[in-house]
Amino acid sequence: MIDDCDAQNSMAVVMRIRPHLPDDIIRQILSHLPTKSAIRMSILSKQFEGAWCSLPVIDLDEGKPQANLDRGIHFTNILKRYLKFRTENKDRLHPPLDKFRLRMAVMYPDREDILEKLLTSFAQERSVKELDLSCPTFTNIALEKRPQSSPQILVNINSLTSLSLESVGIENDVTRSGDILLPSLKNMSLKSMHLQSSFKFLSHLISRCPAIEYLTLTSCTEFFWFGRSESITVARSRTLKHLEIRDCSFSIFHVSDCEVLESVTLVSKSPRVMLALYGGRNLKYINICSEKATDIHIDRCKDSVEATMDTPNLQLFRFNGFDAMKCMNGRHLLSNFVISTEMLAS
Repeated sequence: MIDDCDAQNSMAVVMRIRPHLPDDIIRQILSHLPTKSAIRMSILSKQFEGAWCSLPVIDLDEGKPQANLDRGIHFTNILKRYLKFRTENKDRLHPPLDKFRLRMAVMYPDREDILEKLLTSFAQERSVKELDLSCPTFTNIALEKRPQSSPQILVNINSLTSLSLESVGIENDVTRSGDILLPSLKNMSLKSMHLQSSFKFLSHLISRCPAIEYLTLTSCTEFFWFGRSESITVARSRTLKHLEIRDCSFSIFHVSDCEVLESVTLVSKSPRVMLALYGGRNLKYINICSEKATDIHIDRCKDSVEATMDTPNLQLFRFNGFDAMKCMNGRHLLSNFVISTEMLAS
């Protein structure tokens, strides 16, 4: 990693020797620096001013909330500068953007407006491949624009292959249409988010991402209007291969009709946990760690599944596979179950 001071000293020498460098050379130099350091390079010369905006990887991290208001204003100005670069001269072909990562410590109305316009520009350009957003509050994201609605933050980016959201709320409009939403998305990570507890929400979201292979839920909670079901469902995916759920507040987990699902990991500290896994004909690995898990149902499972289950308070275990003698291998801590232990032996 290049030290900021050394980088600035080196560049100062270069500028004294050759005051005008080709743009490609400048981008090549800045590409070896973190985004924060590349932004600092802008003070060296007008030729370097704004050059960081054209880098293929943009990583903007505000860090912890600052008591100094000027620092917050400075970060907002950086966002404005980047928005100007992406939106001005729309007829001009911008350099490809492989990854955009944004970590904000504070959300202001003007920042929300900037974020909305940035995502809209990404959707129009169809170039960004990885998107990583973290907001300090549950900023709502509408995955598609609806008529007669207030301005929304959009994430209908056809080129997107990886999406990571933290502390961001997804509006429930995904259930209103069956059109393809993110056609190229393969990886989705949702962290510290409010998820709709309805049957339709998450399953419908996945169904509208026809290429998704990896889904990770971490420290998510449920958002409910009436009552409290405390359940979440992942169903009807022809492409999902790996599902990982960690430290979410849900108590009931349904996974069904995921034709090519290979691995399921569930780690939960909820006071009561029930897992129902149906139709895992391609399932190869199961990892369950839950001290309070009481019920586990596994149905239509293929043979030779490798399973590790740390469930000391399990009360009910139901299994139905093609070859029960081979389906469950690994470490089991089952205090009580309704099927014979011989069926779990390899």
